[in-house]
Amino acid sequence: TYQLNVENVNDAPAANAGADIAVNESGTAVMDGSGTTDDDLLNPSGEVLTFEWDFDQDGKVDATTQAASFSFNDDRVFDAKLNVTDKAGVSSIDHVIVEFVNVPPTPEIVSILPVFGKIKLFTGIDIRFIGNATDPGNDTFNYGWSFGDGNIKAGQNVTHVYYSFGTFTVGLNVTDDDGGSNSISKEIEVGG
Repeated sequence: TYQLNVENVNDAPAANAGADIAVNESGTAVMDGSGTTDDDLLNPSGEVLTFEWDFDQDGKVDATTQAASFSFNDDRVFDAKLNVTDKAGVSSIDHVIVEFVNVPPTPEIVSILPVFGKIKLFTGIDIRFIGNATDPGNDTFNYGWSFGDGNIKAGQNVTHVYYSFGTFTVGLNVTDDDGGSNSISKEIEVGG
């Protein structure tokens, strides 16, 4: 006769938080724990597992579903943690890197008008240049203007005087606080 000893062992599930993710700032990162397995011999059909996601490593559970999503309104890298527990209370942990990538601002030249309400642009008068920018992140902007005559100024709203007439290419460069940058230009006619 042979004696067979069977030990009732519960193996930990193998948590799988999925592949690393990169999305634009203010986008939505979707993490997927469906690759998690629990191959206990005593439960070959699988068992109910509990999923707990901690997106920002603050020790608080942010989601309790197999797939979870979150957004962040600036550029940043998170080391999201997935803790998977089986019905016997045995657990395992996996991590996924979630990177929210900076998006450069989109500049806009809102208006180019004489300061004192004239319709046309002329030499020798103050001309007001107004810019704006949008960005999906929670960024602040620096504005830089070039006027096509060798002069430059910084600021969202600036004034400039042309001392010769002709066609000039006005440029606006906007840089966000994370180093993202974009430019736009517009041709203007300055009369004599």
